Amino acid sequence: MNKSLLDKNMEQIVLNFAEGKRVQLQKELDMIDNPKTLGELLDHLKQQLENKSSLTTHYFRIIENLEEEELFPHVLNTIDRMDNDVYKEYAFRSLSAISKEVEQVDRYIPLILKTIETSKNYRVIYQGVATLYKMVNTHPELGKQLKEKRIRIDLSLIQDILNMLKHVDKWEKDFHKNSDVRTPLGDPDEFLNFASGFIAF
Repeated sequence: MNKSLLDKNMEQIVLNFAEGKRVQLQKELDMIDNPKTLGELLDHLKQQLENKSSLTTHYFRIIENLEEEELFPHVLNTIDRMDNDVYKEYAFRSLSAISKEVEQVDRYIPLILKTIETSKNYRVIYQGVATLYKMVNTHPELGKQLKEKRIRIDLSLIQDILNMLKHVDKWEKDFHKNSDVRTPLGDPDEFLNFASGFIAF
């Protein structure tokens, strides 16, 4: 993480957004005592994760709305230390901007695949697959490499994901308030087509 990013003033960052998103971001920042800089936000997130605080999800909501690609590695570096499925789900969801550095993105594929394969929570699995989808869309050259991988997921968990996607319009708006970001792989057939490239059901 470069120093210039860490030093970014949160108030100035928020002012750069349209009113709807600005209002939502400020509400979330008020919940976590308004960190002054992006570096302070990340430091506080680490503390909240260690303390298993209920405020942790607010940090990930903020990160999602910021759409800063340089936050990509920081978020993924937190996932391996989590033992809470809700945190993992929100962490994956928060990755609204994928790093433009293909080598950096490539390094995190094994971690994401491991998280998906070892999870018994269908929401974590779905968000992990959606993250891989966003990564491949950003770096198409990773698609062939991903198809060379093979992990196993219980069919019942896949069925839970498909049932969830039938009602995506109902739950998506709750997370993405005042945001242009929308859930990738929101169609069951689209999800199956992508996931079957590297998941054995």
